[in-house]
Amino acid sequence: MKKFLLVTLCIAVIAAITLSGYLMKGYSQRRTLKAALNINELPDSLKILDYSDYGVSSFRAEFYLSIPPTQFDSLIKGRSYEARSASTSDLEQQAIHPPVKIFAPVVLCKWGTATNRTIIFTNISKSLAYVVWDAN
Repeated sequence: MKKFLLVTLCIAVIAAITLSGYLMKGYSQRRTLKAALNINELPDSLKILDYSDYGVSSFRAEFYLSIPPTQFDSLIKGRSYEARSASTSDLEQQAIHPPVKIFAPVVLCKWGTATNRTIIFTNISKSLAYVVWDAN
């Protein structure tokens, strides 16, 4: 009986640790995205399709997002971005692992300097975005 209780307790602890890690990872990504965009709230319908971060003393985060086109403007309200046309080669130059086979950027919104910046690439319908955030 003691062995059964011990095994059950171990399984419950492992399940709790796994679940909390999963929840913290999602929360951390959304919190980092809010900091990158300088906004307080993300639209509930926003989905982070892919995320990666790099560095310790200089930090870079990259997000591949899905968002309803009507809510795209809520992503860019936190900063004064400079917009221009963009191409796949622009994305390849700025991102470490861009999803170029499934994402064709047409607009680039840029804020900041070479070492502290936020760059947002979006497709023509504004339903997909790729965000690059450098914080140094």
